[in-house]
Amino acid sequence: RSSSFYQLRSRMKAILLSLSALTLANPSSATLYCPASKDLNLDYGAVSLSDDGGWSIGSGGGRVSSKASFNLLGGMISFTMDVSNVADAVNTNFYTSSPSVANTGSESYCDIQLDPGCMELDIIENNGQCGYATTLHTFPTDGKEGCTACDRWGCMTSGFLPSNKIFDVKAEFSDSGDVIVSINGNTNSNYSPYPSSDSNQVVVKTMESIGAVIE
Repeated sequence: RSSSFYQLRSRMKAILLSLSALTLANPSSATLYCPASKDLNLDYGAVSLSDDGGWSIGSGGGRVSSKASFNLLGGMISFTMDVSNVADAVNTNFYTSSPSVANTGSESYCDIQLDPGCMELDIIENNGQCGYATTLHTFPTDGKEGCTACDRWGCMTSGFLPSNKIFDVKAEFSDSGDVIVSINGNTNSNYSPYPSSDSNQVVVKTMESIGAVIE
């Protein structure tokens, strides 16, 4: 779940989801990183890893996570996602988490809903082939309407998936803790509620002290 960058959390039927060409970049150092299969934990489920750092998930769901965690401030994550075979109402997603221990898979899993919880940045969560949401969770406190601290309910922005169901996703992380996600080059940062400066500071401090694991 967080560490190297991503864990895939999904429940699906049939041949589900394919993610490919995963790349991590830090513009300040001009460093690009594309994880190999040896860099990933196969947490559970019907998962097939590919040579380009991606994976496919089949019937019954599954999850992949990175063994390493990354300070993504000033950098970005990019990948191609294929949901063309995903059934209606099935949740496919890509997110980061920030466990306080080394990520070894399911036994060290952490997210914002657990007690104690950890920062969870849901880069993209899809509803079948229809819509998606990006949701930031920085404070492990119970949800409150309009809470700009991005609690367990989170600060969310959403939209519709491209019609061809195969699309490029980019998540950019500013040095000040902003998280901006674009689909096929179209940015969607209409968060509601909009993340507060306190929430952004949690992103900064967590990235600097723990990093983020890919789920």
